[in-house]
Amino acid sequence: MFSLKRRRIQREREQASAERVEVAKAFVAAIREAEEALVAIKAANDKFYRSDRPAEQATLSSLRRERERLFVFHTVHELVAEAPTLARLLELRASVSGAMPLVGFIEHTNNLDLSTVNSA
Repeated sequence: MFSLKRRRIQREREQASAERVEVAKAFVAAIREAEEALVAIKAANDKFYRSDRPAEQATLSSLRRERERLFVFHTVHELVAEAPTLARLLELRASVSGAMPLVGFIEHTNNLDLSTVNSA
């Protein structure tokens, strides 16, 4: 009887081993996808906050730094909202606030920044 139980445990352990590999691969793929999205956001920011006039470029560079700090805040908020288990495991903390969703924040700042650039 004890031998059957041990064999079952060993079989389950071997199955779990294969599951762990598959889950780890999926996790790494998700991280790579997130990295690619961040690179795409940086490329879009490079285009958005660019000017051929030095005075305007200084203003845009300052604005970009401010927006990127806010982007990090909103991104952490999204991570906490969408993946509480992952956030706890990574020990991420975000203040509990009524922060707007990341996509809403990007749309809002696009409108603000476009009006700032167009009025300059």
